[in-house]
Amino acid sequence: MHVSPLQYAKSVKLVKAQTLIKEGKNASEAGYLVGYNSPAQFSREYKRHFGFVPSATKVTGPYPELGLSM
Repeated sequence: MHVSPLQYAKSVKLVKAQTLIKEGKNASEAGYLVGYNSPAQFSREYKRHFGFVPSATKVTGPYPELGLSM
């Protein structure tokens, strides 16, 4: 499957944002940290990419593989 450079970059940003949310950042802060200036735009892109809104992302803490959460 061919992915354009722009689509790839967007995907990388959204996966990074998801990681930040899982580590305890709120959605607006995670979106801002990966380059979104609008929380609404970030939420739309996140839902389009993952199929659910950022607030539905489970917070797992920095070490989910150890079963630790914050």
